[in-house]
Amino acid sequence: MSESNLPRLRLALPKGRLTERTLDFLRGVGLPIEAEITRSRRLLHDISAATVEPLGCRLEVLLIKNTDVPVYVEHGVADIGVVGTDALYEADVEVYRPWTFPYGSCDIALAAPAGVDAGTLRRRPWLRVATKYKRYARDHFAGRGVSAEIIPLSGSVELAPTLGLADAILDLVETGQTLRENGLEVVEVVGRTEVKLIANRALSTPAAEAVERLILRLSGAAEGR
Repeated sequence: MSESNLPRLRLALPKGRLTERTLDFLRGVGLPIEAEITRSRRLLHDISAATVEPLGCRLEVLLIKNTDVPVYVEHGVADIGVVGTDALYEADVEVYRPWTFPYGSCDIALAAPAGVDAGTLRRRPWLRVATKYKRYARDHFAGRGVSAEIIPLSGSVELAPTLGLADAILDLVETGQTLRENGLEVVEVVGRTEVKLIANRALSTPAAEAVERLILRLSGAAEGR
């Protein structure tokens, strides 16, 4: 079969904290995706020439915001994607989640100014929480019967308690260094996020077979770590 007749697989990769680790991992399974694509202004990259042999398909890489990956995959603009379960929860999409990457997991935590504990926060009649994860925070506090005002921010949530915008924040925490530098500390770990390979629910048979081949390679690399 000529290359032009092979199925095309479009992979959505997130810009940000997961980008380099994901590219390194994919290179480790035989997909030579050049690091230069992260420095280019182009968002769609055709790397078919390097992927026909390992995957039996033509591969395109789409670099977009982490929060947009689930939307592109659900709507079939991208066939597969790499995304954290935090972004998946917020997007509330219907996609397959066939594989979990062995990196990128971190806590979802409630953090407040140093010296403020969970009991102090719970005794407040109305808790103000700043977060990028509006849906997760809303569901978490509603499930616990806590009256909370969720203040949506797209970034720099650590400033909110310091400047009086919120009593606490709900955010991803890896090392906690950013929290400490802004006078905050973890009050409670409320969840955990993982990095998932996701897939559109209406893949063609050839595309689904290519995804299965990719997962076999990913699994083999993970077991060899």
